[in-house]
Amino acid sequence: MKLLLTGDWQLRFRKPEMRLDENYFETQAGKVRQILEIAEKNDCGAILQPGDFFDGVETPWFVVQHYMKMLIDILFDKGIDLICSPGQHDLRYHTREIENTPLGVLKAAQILSLEEIISYGDGIQICSVWWGNNEIPRTVKSKNNILLMHRMVLQKKLWLGQTDFVYARDLLKNYPEFDLFVTGDNHQGFVEEDNGRYVVNCGSLMRANIDQVDHKPRVYIYDTEGKSLEEILLKVAPVKKVLDIKKAEVQKERDERLELFIANLRQGEKGTTFDFIDRLYEVMNDKKVDQEIREIIEEALGK
Repeated sequence: MKLLLTGDWQLRFRKPEMRLDENYFETQAGKVRQILEIAEKNDCGAILQPGDFFDGVETPWFVVQHYMKMLIDILFDKGIDLICSPGQHDLRYHTREIENTPLGVLKAAQILSLEEIISYGDGIQICSVWWGNNEIPRTVKSKNNILLMHRMVLQKKLWLGQTDFVYARDLLKNYPEFDLFVTGDNHQGFVEEDNGRYVVNCGSLMRANIDQVDHKPRVYIYDTEGKSLEEILLKVAPVKKVLDIKKAEVQKERDERLELFIANLRQGEKGTTFDFIDRLYEVMNDKKVDQEIREIIEEALGK
């Protein structure tokens, strides 16, 4: 059996701040169409999507309707299953509540499955772990055990103080009964391999931020028979045509200055009593903080 592995889709209507598309909705729909066509061309029995299917529970219903029709036209006709492990963007109030959500509608229409365990013939078992559940099920080793999970999985930390994640190598080490881990939440793509066992994190379907300049939207085809993995890059426009690089760099520089300012503030004298606001302005004056940063801070303070 062949499985198509993908990453976070975050389907939406409005374009992200850093995108340059005239019609982001159509650009994104085109990527989903590519994925479905790849699954069809490669005779895949199922598509594994590791959560954040939609960008939020308030996704406009005409967007939901558009994707429902697209998925029905191809998946139902070709007999391809769509299996999803919901992410925080799919869940109302970031709980396990799926009712009255776009993803819940797709489930009710039997367009996709959110089941926690799905078994196919020939010893293929797919376990799903939703966002917010850090307990990975222990299961008896079968011919093909696959874990579909929405959780931050890394090869290395994305920033120094990052917490609430698991290393890909630890998944392979601590859960030897699984042959394949398909993970979402981390928008940077990677594959970790150990003796023919894989952690596959495709990353986000779309490039939305400056840290994704080098990101290549992709899918993988996993063949359960030979336990082989094939990468397929999606057709995308050059990064300079879709991302406002200059605007993103300005914002990144502003954020770095703000982080530096906060770090300097934290290094102030400890054990003394002073009014926080007075101290804040004292440090801003001392550090000659830009007016732009001052305005951001004052807005946060309700000034």
